[in-house]
Amino acid sequence: MAISFDRIADRYDATRSYPDDVMARILRVLDDELNENESILDAGTGTGRYLVPLSRMGYEVVGIDVSPLMLAKGWAKGGRNLIRADVNALPFADDVFDVTLSIHVLHLIKTWRKALEEIARVTRGRLISISTDHRGSPAEEIRIKYEQVCEELGFKVQHQGIRERELSEILKPDRQNPITTYERVLDVAARIDGFEARTYSSQWFVPEEIHREAIAAIREYFNVVDQLVDREKVTMMVWDIDTIRRFVSGPEAALF
Repeated sequence: MAISFDRIADRYDATRSYPDDVMARILRVLDDELNENESILDAGTGTGRYLVPLSRMGYEVVGIDVSPLMLAKGWAKGGRNLIRADVNALPFADDVFDVTLSIHVLHLIKTWRKALEEIARVTRGRLISISTDHRGSPAEEIRIKYEQVCEELGFKVQHQGIRERELSEILKPDRQNPITTYERVLDVAARIDGFEARTYSSQWFVPEEIHREAIAAIREYFNVVDQLVDREKVTMMVWDIDTIRRFVSGPEAALF
C-alpha cells in the first residue's frame, strides 16, 4: 500500500502548492496535452491539486487516494469522483481510462512496479507526470545536511519507492516538455521547523532520537543563515502506455 498522508493533510497544500503563476503554466501545458473527451485517472490525487482545476476546465477526472483525510480536503475544495483506493489494487476494469496522471506518487510506494502494472492495466492511452527537480538549489542544502547527519547516526533516509523523475532516468519518456524553472526565497528557520515537524514523507521512518539530533545539528549549522533560494525545475513527462507495459513485463524492471 502507498503511504497515507493523513498525518499532514491539514498542512499538505501549504507546504506543496506552487505559486499561482507556476500552477497556471502547468495547467496550460496539461490542457495542450489532453483532449477534452478523454477520461483521466488521477492516481494519488491527494487533496485534488490537479483534479479540481482540471475538472473545472471540463475534463472528466476520477481521483483515487489511500488517505481519507486528504480526500476530505479534495471534497471540501469542490472535487468530485474521489475514491479511497490503493494504486496497487485499482478498483477499475481494464482499459477504462485514456490517461493516468501520476504526480508525486510513486516515491510513496515500495511496490512501485506493481503500481505501474495497475496503471498500465486500467489505462489505454498514456501516463503523464509533472516532475520537479530541486537538484542544485541552495535550499536543498538543508535537506542534504539533515540526511547526512541521520546517516552518520546510523539511519539512511530514503523514499520507499521511486520518484517519477527517477523513473524517467531508467525509462525514457516518449515525450518531455520543460514547463518552467522558478525561484523563491525561503526562510531558513521556517524550513527547519518544517523538517522538525516531519513534513516530508522520507522523514517519517527516522527514529525519534536520530531525528532530534539531526534537527539540532541543522539548526546549529544554519544558525547564521536567514534565507536561502529554492530553485525548482518543472517538467511534464509522457509515456505511451505500451512503453510502461513493456517495462513492467520485462526483466529490466526487476533491476531497480
